[in-house]
Amino acid sequence: MKLFGDIPSADGKMKLIKFIQWAHGVSRGGSSLGTNFEGTDPGFGGVGNPTVQAQHTDRNTASFHAALSTIEVGSQLYQTVSVPPFTTGRQIYLYLDSPNIVYLRPPDSEAQEHIRKTTTLTWQDLSPELQASKDVNLHFKAMITGHNPNMHPNMNITRGQMINTFCNTFCNTFGHPLAPNAHPNAGTLSLDLMAIYVHKQFCIKLDAGVFRLKGQPAVNLVSELPVPDQDTTYVSVDDALSAGYHDFNQYMYFVMNKKSSNLPLAHVHQMRWY
Repeated sequence: MKLFGDIPSADGKMKLIKFIQWAHGVSRGGSSLGTNFEGTDPGFGGVGNPTVQAQHTDRNTASFHAALSTIEVGSQLYQTVSVPPFTTGRQIYLYLDSPNIVYLRPPDSEAQEHIRKTTTLTWQDLSPELQASKDVNLHFKAMITGHNPNMHPNMNITRGQMINTFCNTFCNTFGHPLAPNAHPNAGTLSLDLMAIYVHKQFCIKLDAGVFRLKGQPAVNLVSELPVPDQDTTYVSVDDALSAGYHDFNQYMYFVMNKKSSNLPLAHVHQMRWY
């Protein structure tokens, strides 16, 4: 598999990780090529008896050819690492892992903007079908924890920042370290534990009818007139605002196709109908 060429890429770090994972699965002489690349295999540094040293030398050669097999043959990179002073796979691996060889790091300004956007996400940034899912808070947790798929080191978000982002959307309702009825495990700052706890509480309240997941709109957004075959009641913008929504668009997202007597709202307000 050809992973590397002459042009560094934004996913170069991920390619290196996939490469080393593959190498750890290749056994050679009682160890793996992955441990050879990382300098942790038996015999590294001249340690061990003649048999151990012979096996280590064999892994050096095998890892050298394994590393070369991931590089485009006609590239300048291949020409550089296929001749001395590169004689072992570990030497090639360390070179590939050095700055700007196969990995292109985003500028710090771009990284900071990415962090800012991620830490201001809410569940409303999920796709409509995920917003309407009973697992909405777990989908949101997955969204923020998977924010950095290429593993850029300058785009890392701290555990505390992720928990704050999650809590801003869900935990103010169900309890977190800053809420009156905090979950007992919240002090451990485990986003996984918190998300599972919130999910359980969310489902309990959902099943009890405290609120409902967003449904199809019952009012035409442009004309504010009832949608045929769905509703026969006129609803004004003032009605939506007095019910606690920020604007009519938000009302459209949340209102279920129900009459006022069975219309639980996301903000637990009662809608006024005329």
